[in-house]
Amino acid sequence: SIRRQFYAHDGYRTHAARNNTMTKSTKPDSSPASPPAILQAQSPALYRQVIGLRGRHYGALFPSIRDAGAADPNDFGALVWVTLDQQGHVNSTARLVADGDAGLPSEAYVGPWLAPLRDQGLRIVEFGRFIIDSTDQPTQLSRRYYGHVWAEAYRTGIDTVVMVARQSKVTLYGHCFGAQQLCADIGEDFGSGSAFSIFAWNIHNTASTFFSWAGLAGSQSTETTS
Repeated sequence: SIRRQFYAHDGYRTHAARNNTMTKSTKPDSSPASPPAILQAQSPALYRQVIGLRGRHYGALFPSIRDAGAADPNDFGALVWVTLDQQGHVNSTARLVADGDAGLPSEAYVGPWLAPLRDQGLRIVEFGRFIIDSTDQPTQLSRRYYGHVWAEAYRTGIDTVVMVARQSKVTLYGHCFGAQQLCADIGEDFGSGSAFSIFAWNIHNTASTFFSWAGLAGSQSTETTS
């Protein structure tokens, strides 16, 4: 079966999935709070840098992921984000993938846990492939990426952002984001020696602490929790 379909429209690529449409914007986020700007890897040259960065970092951190430095079919139809250093080299990257007929990139782990959400017809994306290589502001950039995720999800009507991450993220994701830990240990450490959990971040119930943490103080929705 065809996992995802694409339609060209006014210079944007729109992903039609289960109950979801994500539109790629070519306008960079230029907030002065947390430089550098987050851009989309729309050119083959940038994408080659992305998979090169993944290969270097994932090869060291997660040895059992053997194809991290290869082109990933999940990238086609995804939002692949990057930041660039002053020489124009990719120094961070992340990815947002919409749910579709074949599921999500981590479907083997998240599938059973997402069944209740899918039965409700919720619009789901998976956030992952997040790497910060070299930057003067790693903490600020990390916060900016998560703020970028929230803004894109809110803008495009996404209900839930799924993340497969180290179990140690439970405090950040649970208390700061208001995300739910669906599974404490997926039974796979990817060669890292660390336990990994599944988190489901309900965008409409984002904790109020997230907005100040991510530098989005003026963006808080009345739908979020207090």
